Amino acid sequence: MKMQPLPILDATEAQRRSFATDFLGLDLEPTDTDETIFAKIMAATNNNETIYVQPESDEPAHSQAGSPPQPVAGATRPEDVQRMQGTLGRDDPKVTIFINNEDRNGEIYDRDVAVGVNGTVWQLRRNMPLTIPYRVYEALKVAVRDSITHNPNTGEEHSTPVSAVPFNVQSMPPAAEVAAWHERVDSAFCP
Repeated sequence: MKMQPLPILDATEAQRRSFATDFLGLDLEPTDTDETIFAKIMAATNNNETIYVQPESDEPAHSQAGSPPQPVAGATRPEDVQRMQGTLGRDDPKVTIFINNEDRNGEIYDRDVAVGVNGTVWQLRRNMPLTIPYRVYEALKVAVRDSITHNPNTGEEHSTPVSAVPFNVQSMPPAAEVAAWHERVDSAFCP
């Protein structure tokens, strides 16, 4: 569904809470007040006064609440595999990274980095320490782009895979915590 911009001061508490958790991936407590949510959004967005909300519609909102889905005829589901519920990375081990500006052929890349994992997009700021869920770290670690160089003598192009977003790791979670996370997450998907 397409999101629409809305000045943060015109948004309801529910819209601000939804933007903070669903769009920014912030951890909010049920007891957080509207003022606390507002402050967390402003801190996470560098005082951006616009949030993004779902447009109002006459159609009923889709929800996963209610009765469980009915089985599809002929489909089987292994009962011994416990399915994970989406957490947006809130329960993941945390990694602290630092993303510098990049110089690509004389052009400086200083914009935020968007990283998508399983339909959730994280907006990562450059030039500041960031604590991110382990699943985002893994996505950054394997993200590559092609760097193309030209040989002026032969006119040939040469493509080399390089890290799409070079970053430095400042702190990693304990290995036991990562192993437990992998055990929990890796077994949650269909074979």
